[in-house]
Amino acid sequence: MAAKLTAAQMKAMDKKFPEARAEAKALRAYLEGGKLPAGFVVTRHRMPPDRDELRKIRKSLGLSQAELAGLLQTPKKTYQNWEQGLRAPLGAVGVLLRLLEMKPELVADLKAV
Repeated sequence: MAAKLTAAQMKAMDKKFPEARAEAKALRAYLEGGKLPAGFVVTRHRMPPDRDELRKIRKSLGLSQAELAGLLQTPKKTYQNWEQGLRAPLGAVGVLLRLLEMKPELVADLKAV
């Protein structure tokens, strides 16, 4: 359970992060059916594929762990760690895996690089 902030702590937070309250208020209004203020951008962060998704993506592409690791230019052991859930693919690799999931024809392009 989260600890409740005192009024003094809230005031200090408002001083330190004045935009946070405005952003929270704008998002709350949006979620209740209102419009976002002009220039307000909501980004969608997609998590990298988890171990089950990785295996599913790889198998749908018809590749071995070694082959997919080679296409991603990452060590086979690193890829194995991802599929075992010991680590997660981050950054551009996670995005590339999502692209391969959506557009498997890109495998041929990656092999040509």
